[in-house]
Amino acid sequence: MGILFLCSCETHRKQSPVQPPQQPETPKALTEKSSSGEFLSKRIPDGLVDALYAELVSNSPELRDVDDKLKAIKEMSGDSLSAFQLFTRKNEDYYRRAFAKAGDIQDSVLKKQMLAIIARSDTNYKQFIEPMQNLESRIDNKNASLQDYHIVLKLKKTLPVIQQYQQKSLPPKSALNNVLAEQDKLLNKMNTMSN
Repeated sequence: MGILFLCSCETHRKQSPVQPPQQPETPKALTEKSSSGEFLSKRIPDGLVDALYAELVSNSPELRDVDDKLKAIKEMSGDSLSAFQLFTRKNEDYYRRAFAKAGDIQDSVLKKQMLAIIARSDTNYKQFIEPMQNLESRIDNKNASLQDYHIVLKLKKTLPVIQQYQQKSLPPKSALNNVLAEQDKLLNKMNTMSN
């Protein structure tokens, strides 16, 4: 009975070998065959960095969340800023035309009075929108920072991928050495033939 138990334990141990850790797959962007990168420029305008990052995003809920939030903030700030910019364009257009119209007045005293009234209104308007302009400036600065950090995130996330690819996928030297050897043979033959 004891021998049967030992044999069954021994057999069980042999059937469950330890699995080696799996190597991460090479990203699709690095497995396509092309020497010039043309395949990337047709699919993704910014090339390999963005192609690698897009693959990482598709496999990472955390990166996908960051990208989704960044896109939403860009849309939200774009909508808000465009409404304010339309508002300011209308007002600026009004004051530009009002000054021009007042300039057409022939009576110099009346013209001077109207220009002063319009200038006062324009000054009040500029003071009125100054807090909004400050907010617009802050939003523009934050959008620039978000863009900068997004680029940094892309680069920091894709650098290890390309470095791993470099270590894992360097073609063997033998093919290049074969080319050099064939070139040397041909050069020697041509040299011999030309003497």
